[in-house]
Amino acid sequence: MCCVLLCVAIILGCSITVLSINNLHLADVTTTCYGWGWGSTCTTYYWGCMATKDFTDGSACSYLYSVGAISLFSCLMTLALMGCPGAVAGNTVAGIFHIVWWAIAGSYFTDAWRDARSLPLDNWRHAVMAMCWTAVAFSALQILSSVGACVALRKRGDDYQARPEDKPPTAEMGAYTTVPHAHGGGAYPAPPPPGYGYGAPPPPAGYPYAPPAGYGYPAPPPPPAAYGYGAPPPPAGYPYAAAPPPAGYPAPAGAPPPPAPGL
Repeated sequence: MCCVLLCVAIILGCSITVLSINNLHLADVTTTCYGWGWGSTCTTYYWGCMATKDFTDGSACSYLYSVGAISLFSCLMTLALMGCPGAVAGNTVAGIFHIVWWAIAGSYFTDAWRDARSLPLDNWRHAVMAMCWTAVAFSALQILSSVGACVALRKRGDDYQARPEDKPPTAEMGAYTTVPHAHGGGAYPAPPPPGYGYGAPPPPAGYPYAPPAGYGYPAPPPPPAAYGYGAPPPPAGYPYAAAPPPAGYPAPAGAPPPPAPGL
């Protein structure tokens, strides 16, 4: 973009130079003042146009004004819109306009300079011709710079938008078979399934692919229904009361008599 800015600035300088030469030297405007001080009187004389061999034809100077003024406006608009989206394409269009506009003017004023070599002010006509072809050269450079900027932006965009099939498979994706499925208008491998094993729910019905054999690890067996996990079996009657004493065992002091049979 810096090269484009430089080219447009030089074309802008050529436009201003052409307008200045035409106004000060070729469009012969002379002001003559008579008298001295406050009583002086000034008169302006128009002696025609010295841009061509026919100094009575003022159309050449009018055309030279148009060339410089329109190119000046185009350069200012190009600089003003340089930071807008699509400015690279706009610079290309502006460069094409500049090269055509100045090439036509250069061809016209080159012929005019050759035909009027014997007339006065030949150096200014030659300067106009030189400014026209200088603007043509930098207009061509503006087009090349804009096209190069477009290509550079296109390459930088490819780095950010790499296709999924161009990416190398990762270690996590290498153990699964990639099944393309549509999502968001494109096809890319399905994500890996959630981890299976202890505490993980089973996969939903219709999942794109089954997990590989041996994936994860099986859950441990549940603990025994009763007395803690891994502990020895409890003693007889645990945790309830002890077994009744054998027959004939003396009752402890103060114990109530046994119930009568049949109750």
